[in-house]
Amino acid sequence: MTASLSRVWLPIPVLAGLLLATSVRAATWTPLGPEDGGFYNHDLAVAPSDPSVVYGGSFGGLFKSTDGATTWLPSDANLQPQNIAAIGSVVPAVAVDPHNASIVYASLSQSGIARSTDGGVTWTTSARGLRDGLFALVLVVNPIDSNVLYTVTGRGVFKSKNAGTRWRHANGGLRGVSVNTLVIDPVNPETLYAAAYPQGVYKSINGGRRWAESDNGLGAMTVGDLAVDPSNPSTLYATTFSGIFKSTNAGLTWFLSSSGLNQLPTTDVAVDPSAPLVVYAATADGIYKSVDGAANWSKVSVSGLSPGYTFSLLVDTSNPPALYAINGGIVKSTDGGVTWTKSMTGFRSVFASALAFDAADPATMYTASFDGVYKTVDGGTSWTSSPVIGGGLSVQPRGIATDPSNAMIVYAGGETAEGLPPVFKSIDGGATWTPSGTGITSEIAQALVVDPTSPSTLYAATYDGGVFKSTNGGGLWSSLTTSPQEVDIQSMIMDPTDSSTLYLATEGQGPYKTTDGGATWTQKINGLIDPNDFFGSFRNRVDESIAVDPQNPSTVYLGTLDGTVFKSTDGADTWVKMTTLPNLRAHVAVDPGDSSVVYAGTTGGGVFRSPDGGVTWAAFNTGLDSLVNLTLVFSPSGQLFAGTTHSVLRLDP
Repeated sequence: MTASLSRVWLPIPVLAGLLLATSVRAATWTPLGPEDGGFYNHDLAVAPSDPSVVYGGSFGGLFKSTDGATTWLPSDANLQPQNIAAIGSVVPAVAVDPHNASIVYASLSQSGIARSTDGGVTWTTSARGLRDGLFALVLVVNPIDSNVLYTVTGRGVFKSKNAGTRWRHANGGLRGVSVNTLVIDPVNPETLYAAAYPQGVYKSINGGRRWAESDNGLGAMTVGDLAVDPSNPSTLYATTFSGIFKSTNAGLTWFLSSSGLNQLPTTDVAVDPSAPLVVYAATADGIYKSVDGAANWSKVSVSGLSPGYTFSLLVDTSNPPALYAINGGIVKSTDGGVTWTKSMTGFRSVFASALAFDAADPATMYTASFDGVYKTVDGGTSWTSSPVIGGGLSVQPRGIATDPSNAMIVYAGGETAEGLPPVFKSIDGGATWTPSGTGITSEIAQALVVDPTSPSTLYAATYDGGVFKSTNGGGLWSSLTTSPQEVDIQSMIMDPTDSSTLYLATEGQGPYKTTDGGATWTQKINGLIDPNDFFGSFRNRVDESIAVDPQNPSTVYLGTLDGTVFKSTDGADTWVKMTTLPNLRAHVAVDPGDSSVVYAGTTGGGVFRSPDGGVTWAAFNTGLDSLVNLTLVFSPSGQLFAGTTHSVLRLDP
C-alpha cells in the first residue's frame, strides 16, 4: 500500500466512543533517517546572544542544535497536539529573542505563532488577532524591545507588542500588496522594509502603522528578499530575478549591483556582521560572494554544495562568523564559503509519505517524500536520494512501488511540473528517472500498485481522474472508466491473495472495490452512512486508507480523516465502526503474522495498536520521533515500518 498526504486540514473535535487499552511499551520505534531535509527546510535562526544555538523550521517540524548545527534534535514534541494535527508539523518561520537564546518563536502555519521560554521544551500558542487563513512565512523580533514582533501572512503584516500574545494589523498603505519578506533597521527599529509582490519595496518609519513605496530604480522588478547592513542601516540589498540591487540611502533609490552575477536569479542575500563589505547571494547557480559591498561578485567554492538553487543564507555573530545555507539540506561554512559541510545529523525532516521494499531484499527500501525519492540498501543505515527526478524537472512524489521480479525497476507517482504525466520509472534502482505516464490525463498520481503475479501490470490512482492501468510496465496507460471520477482518491491497495481485487479510499464517496482487475468498480458504503446525518457521516468524510488482512482477505479495515476505524469481515460488503482515535487521520495496517494485531497511524497522536482485531487500542509511541504519522507498511519479512514528518522508523521488539 502507498499512503499519501494531499492537503492540509483543520482539527476535528474528538468523537465519543473511544475505547483505549493501557499504553503498550514492549516494542520500540527506531528512527532510520534519512537525515536530509532537502528542499523543504524553510527557515534558519541563530540565537544572537549564543551563536551555538540554531533552530531550523521545516516541512517536518522544528529542530534545535546547541553545537552550531553539528547535531540536531526535534524541538516540537510539546507543541500543542491540535496544532500539529492541523498543519502536519509544518514550521515555515522561526525567530530567536536577540537577548535571550531560550526565548524562541515558531510559525505554525494555519495555527498561530508558538512561543517557548525554555529553549523549545514547552510552548504556548496564540493566533489572537491574526484572523483566519494564517500562513506566517516571516517572523521578525525587534532588536531593542524583544516584546515587539512582526509577522507576514496572506492577510498582510501583523504586529505584536506583548511577545506574541495578541496581534494587530500593521498594514496601512499595503492594501492589495503581497509581502514576500520583512526586515527591520537594527539601530532604529521603528523603520521597516517590506519586499512586495508583484513588484517593489515598501518602507515604514513608524513601526508598521503606515507604509509607502520606496523602490525608485527597481522598475518592475519583483523583490524576493532584503538585507540591511547592520553597521550602516542606510545600506540595503534586494534580490531579484536579474541579480542584486543596492540602496545606500535607506531605500530612497536603488541601483543594480551585480557585476559577476551574470543576471542570475537570486533568492537570498546576507551581510557579514563582522565585515559589512562582505555580502553573500544565493542564486540559481549556487552561492556568490562579494568583498566590496556588492560591486563585484564571484562564485564561492562548490566543494560540499549541491548543484542548482540555494534557497536561504544566514551569517551568524560568532568569531569567525559561520555561514549557513539551505542547499539540498543545511550546509555550513566557517571559512567564508571556501569549504562547506553538510550539517544535517539528527535533522530528520523528509516527510516520508510512502514506503516500498525490494520483494527479495527487505533491506532495500524506498521512501517518497515531497522533495524526491530516498533509497537505502542496508536497512536504513545510509541513504541516497534523487531530490529532483525526471531529467531535471521538479517532481513531488506521493507514491512509490517496486517491481517484485526486477529489483532495478521502481515507479514513482506524484505531482509533476511542465505538463508531464505524473508517473516516472527507473530501471537502475532509482538512480535516474524517465516519464512513464503516457495516457494518464490527471496531473497527480496519488498511489501506485504493481501486480505481483504479472509485474508489467500497474495501477495508478489519481487525484481527480480515476484509476489508470498499464499492462506494459508503464509504457502506456488506459483509463478504467468505471472507477470513481473527479474525486480525490486517497489510497489504493491490492488484495495480497488475489491481484484482481483492489480497494480505493476516497474523499466524500466512500471506499470502492474491484474484483476483475479494474474493469468494474463497486461502491462499498453499507454501514458507513448514518441515516440521520447523511452529509456529515458520508459526503464530508475523507477515507484515508484501507488494509486487507493477508491471512483472511475478507477482513478489511478502513481508516478515515477524523481518526475513525471501520472493520468489515465480508470483503467490504458491510462495515462496523470499531473506534474513533483521538487524533486526525487513521492509516491502518494488519500484522501479516497475526490477524488480531492491527495498527493505526494518526496525525498528532502517533501510532495506536489493537491486539484484538480493533476492539481495544493503545498508544504505541515509544521511540517515535514525530506524532504525525504518514504511512504504515509491513516489509516482506513482516516487520512494521512507519513514515512520519521526520523520518522512516522501524518497529523493533
